[in-house]
Amino acid sequence: MVIVLQEGASVDEVTAALQGLGLWTRRLHGSSGPVVLNVEPHSTQVAPDRILAVAGVAQVHLPKSAHPLMDRQANRFVLRLRHGDEVELGGDGPVLAAGPCAVESEAQIREAASEVARSGARLLRGGAWKPRTSPYAFAGAGTEALAWLDAAASANGLGIVTEVMSEQQVGAVAEVADLIQIGARNMQNFALLAAVGRAAKPVLLKRARGASVEEWLLAGEHVLAHGAAQVILCERGDFATGPELRGDLDVGAIALL
Repeated sequence: MVIVLQEGASVDEVTAALQGLGLWTRRLHGSSGPVVLNVEPHSTQVAPDRILAVAGVAQVHLPKSAHPLMDRQANRFVLRLRHGDEVELGGDGPVLAAGPCAVESEAQIREAASEVARSGARLLRGGAWKPRTSPYAFAGAGTEALAWLDAAASANGLGIVTEVMSEQQVGAVAEVADLIQIGARNMQNFALLAAVGRAAKPVLLKRARGASVEEWLLAGEHVLAHGAAQVILCERGDFATGPELRGDLDVGAIALL
């Protein structure tokens, strides 16, 4: 159950009154507009009309799904870049993000950013940290690569999409990224989802291989519930049918979403 408060209502007074009815609530910080409270599942069952009688309560919504914040997201979203430009996602035309999988050197990302801007893309993608199947593969240049990304993107008027792999990296990545990426391997790393959500920035959430659409949406709900500005879903591709393919694109999932 979701409870929407009236404008100007005291959250503390309303939550205290709801506790008196046996309802334990948690504020959903990812929602815009009026304060929204989520009723915890271990609460007492209370009729909606009794909740509406509490001073400060405007609306009561019975759950239609397990991910109400994801359901409420607008189809169009304006991404405000750090250098001042705005990029509309979900508008009339596609928005391209391009760049190397891993940022390997300052020269490499500077050259890539120039080509990305020349191609008409708006966002520069590159990993300062990269999850690798082999422990011997290049896993990124780390914090130094964030500085290279920042300089290359700024010089070419681009936004930045880069991946965060651990809670300890969130602060550094949030200072540079316009769009924080959570990779497929971390889609259900719930501690990381919470930490990224608290950064209050837009998030690009990749679907884990083998994860259901519902699990993917619930991962997005974790991020929004902890304060993320927006979640953009990225279909990475499911398990491929042969070694020649990295992954098969689940087009049906896109239609379902």
